Amino acid sequence: MKKNLIYLITVLMGICILHGCSDDDGGSDIYITQAGNPVNVKFVMKDDPYIQTFTVSMVSPYPIPASSGINHDVKVSLETDPSKVEVYNSKEGTSYKLMPEGSYSFPSEIVIDAGSYVSENISLSINAKGKIEALETYILPISIKAVEGANADNSHQTIYFLLTGSIDASDMVFLSRTGWQVIDVSSEELNGEGPSNGAAKYAFDGDGQTFWHTQWQGGEPMPPHHITVDMGKEVKLQGFSYLTRDFGGAWPKECTIEVSKDGTTWNVAANFTGLPAAGATEFRSFFPEAVEARYFRMTITAGYGGASTHVAEINVF
Repeated sequence: MKKNLIYLITVLMGICILHGCSDDDGGSDIYITQAGNPVNVKFVMKDDPYIQTFTVSMVSPYPIPASSGINHDVKVSLETDPSKVEVYNSKEGTSYKLMPEGSYSFPSEIVIDAGSYVSENISLSINAKGKIEALETYILPISIKAVEGANADNSHQTIYFLLTGSIDASDMVFLSRTGWQVIDVSSEELNGEGPSNGAAKYAFDGDGQTFWHTQWQGGEPMPPHHITVDMGKEVKLQGFSYLTRDFGGAWPKECTIEVSKDGTTWNVAANFTGLPAAGATEFRSFFPEAVEARYFRMTITAGYGGASTHVAEINVF
């Protein structure tokens, strides 16, 4: 019996040595609470920063949360970890760029208060306007650098933020139309609208009073009506805009924007419905996602009355 008791005491002492029996650490491990999966953050870039929060937690044993923390503060140092970008991209088959310095901030040190097992919300402040490309996803790995008063866990030490910023479409700058060519048009009115209107080219002349008009003299084709543009080089497109003719009807009601790299294979970039039913009115919208293209085609599938339609200006951004 005595030998058994001595053996039991010896085992318990060994456990204390290996895992710690003092109140100083409580056997508690520190990890980033939301680090199990990448955190997708979509935000609108404005003058004021966008705030995303996360927390750091304590578990004992992992992953069961401690019921009441430990009896002293735990300090946790945080850092951006650029080395994790390649690790993540390689594992996930992605090619995200690191969020540039100066476009974000977060505290380098936080505290889990005595008696707690989770920190207060940690603010990741994102101030990226003019510093990143709109609609492009960037990655920001934030890692636990050091822990005082407890132990770092063996996992969940890095949280990956996938950050995608957009801006209001009205703030987007149109691409230069220098070198653009209309290479195909379903129809155009070359006679009935006078010498400075009707032809497809007038939708790209920078004059909101001139316009492309589909044929109505000597025949009036029904929708769909399309116009195809070669921009001369491959560019990144994020959205589309057009200006309605300052006239009392027949404006586009629905349209599809298609894009192509070679002029042969086409993909739908966006479908737009409920377009403006008013003259001299601009429509401007982002595509669901940015695309690379040399060619784009606007196809008007329905209009507000009549078979023909007209457009004053066409732009992309």
